[in-house]
Amino acid sequence: MISGITLVVHILTALPALPAPTGATGPKGPTGPAGATGPSLISAYAANTRGPKLQVAAGGTPIPLPDTQLLSPEITVSPDNTVFTVSKSGIYLITYHVNITAALKMGTRLMYNNVRMEDSVIAPLASLSSFECRILRTLNAGDTLSLQMYTDTIGGATLMGNGVGASLSIIRLSD
Repeated sequence: MISGITLVVHILTALPALPAPTGATGPKGPTGPAGATGPSLISAYAANTRGPKLQVAAGGTPIPLPDTQLLSPEITVSPDNTVFTVSKSGIYLITYHVNITAALKMGTRLMYNNVRMEDSVIAPLASLSSFECRILRTLNAGDTLSLQMYTDTIGGATLMGNGVGASLSIIRLSD
């Protein structure tokens, strides 16, 4: 048999606690240490929008990208606007677009330290007027990139004007 006092204790312990009134706010504590600095975006974008005619050689012709350039300080461009140098190592997303005024049997590719990047090659197997490529690549400080057109024989190609005839984008994703 449960006594009346025991029953009241059981009922009171089964009930949820009622909120107590909030007390006064205490004094402000000391400022904590500064957090780590987040990564800064390292990127470059450059384009050719004037539509010049390029004399394309079998060995490859660098495409100048002088018209629109948005470059982080860690990526520089050569005076002729064809070679881009990264000063910080990391994994980079590299994208290029080339648009010419007529479909031609020519190819495009990226050059990495003056050596073609096989995974960036669009070979001249068929006549094309638009070329696009995206790749991921680990780059080291001091590495260079350039965009080229090439052909099996010497020929001319005119980049599209009044728009993006050619562009190169370089974005550092991580260390």
